[in-house]
Amino acid sequence: MVPHSSPRNLRRVVVGLTAALLLVSACGTADESAELPDTGFEGDSGAGAAFPVTIEHQYGETEITEPPQRIVTLGINDHDPLLALGVTPMAVHPWVGLDSVGPWAADALGDAEPAVLPGNSDPTPEEVLALAPDLILAVTYSMDEATYDALSELVPTVVRSADHADYAIPWQDHTEVIGDAVGKPDEAAALIEETETLLADTATEHPELAGRTGAALLPNPDGGYWPFTDLDARGQFMTAMGLRLPDELAELDDGAFYIDLSAERMDLLESDVLVILDQGGSEEAAQDDAVFQALDVVERDDVIWLDTEYLGLAMAHNTVLSIPYTIDELLPLIVEKVG
Repeated sequence: MVPHSSPRNLRRVVVGLTAALLLVSACGTADESAELPDTGFEGDSGAGAAFPVTIEHQYGETEITEPPQRIVTLGINDHDPLLALGVTPMAVHPWVGLDSVGPWAADALGDAEPAVLPGNSDPTPEEVLALAPDLILAVTYSMDEATYDALSELVPTVVRSADHADYAIPWQDHTEVIGDAVGKPDEAAALIEETETLLADTATEHPELAGRTGAALLPNPDGGYWPFTDLDARGQFMTAMGLRLPDELAELDDGAFYIDLSAERMDLLESDVLVILDQGGSEEAAQDDAVFQALDVVERDDVIWLDTEYLGLAMAHNTVLSIPYTIDELLPLIVEKVG
């Protein structure tokens, strides 16, 4: 399950996975001759010289002995850096709300049509293994160790680093590990440098944002809000643009990727700008919330409501492909409010 719908759902495990894996193991591997999207490396990538590569992660290490040709991305945005590196996965597992990759990745995807594992559920092992992958990328995915053990016995599987929580890997580290997995560390480093330069140059071009207060947040359906911290992609984007959480709100940061702000402490949202990800009806509900409407930031109309179809999802992706899109589409709205 993706982290966009609700932070409480982030650690949901795959139901019935162990039994399903036993069934797959008993049946052997999938038919590798099955007709599947013609994906993999484009032409002579030169990546072969990088192999074998060994990637350390939360469950140990994974060795990839040769350039993978049949990559399945389970991580909700693992396909973005992969596509940016010129490598097309044979199957993707996109965020809820996306039928495939986001519009920010459309050019990199080109005419390729990878299989899509629906984002509103966790794919079963049968679904994954039936694609006969030779590499599974699950860096931005919450995979329990039993699932990893079962999958990695059949296919090299790369999960997140032990240095980060689920869905909290910085985009730089994310790009780096994907680059290592496909034998393109130098190209990944170049993408990181290019994107960091873009962020820095953009922040420099907008000194009016430096030191101003703001938050990206998600409404809590039970009341209150979930402002994102720097551990979250949305919080990272705000910080990169020079914005910071209001001091009293930041004091509630206990190291998680969001702050569970009760309705009673909604006053802590007072800031120069709020970016709120609307989850179907959230904005309408806020219009009926007298406490929320009484906030100065609301009375000044310095609240940006984002639908989660594209722009909210782009902000949450925070990849080398989505960051330029977010800058182009969201930043002008923030500047208009804060400037």
